[in-house]
Amino acid sequence: MIIYQVTCKVNQSVAEHWEQYFIEQHLDDVLNTGCFTGYSFRKEKLEQENTLFSTEYYCNSKADLERYNIQFATALKADINGVFGDQYDCQRHIYQSIISK
Repeated sequence: MIIYQVTCKVNQSVAEHWEQYFIEQHLDDVLNTGCFTGYSFRKEKLEQENTLFSTEYYCNSKADLERYNIQFATALKADINGVFGDQYDCQRHIYQSIISK
C-alpha cells in the first residue's frame, strides 16, 4: 500500500472553514477520483496563529498515485487555492507501507 500524506499548516483565521471544506467536499473529491481506497484526516493546534491538518490518502500502487497526480491533482489544488489563497502551506510525502497490524 502507498500512503500519500499531505500536511498543511493553516492560518487560524480560516482553520474552521478549512476543516469544514475538507469534510464536506475535498476529501470526497479526492476519493471520487478512483485513485485512492481511503483516507485519514487529523488536526493539531500548533500555536495561536496556526492549526496543522494532516491527511493520509491510501492507494494500492504507485501507478494509482501517478494517475492522480497527472489527471486530477492540479485541478483539486486550484480549487483549494481559490478558496483559501495564501492562508496555508502544505508539504507532501509518499510512503510505502511495510507492515501494519
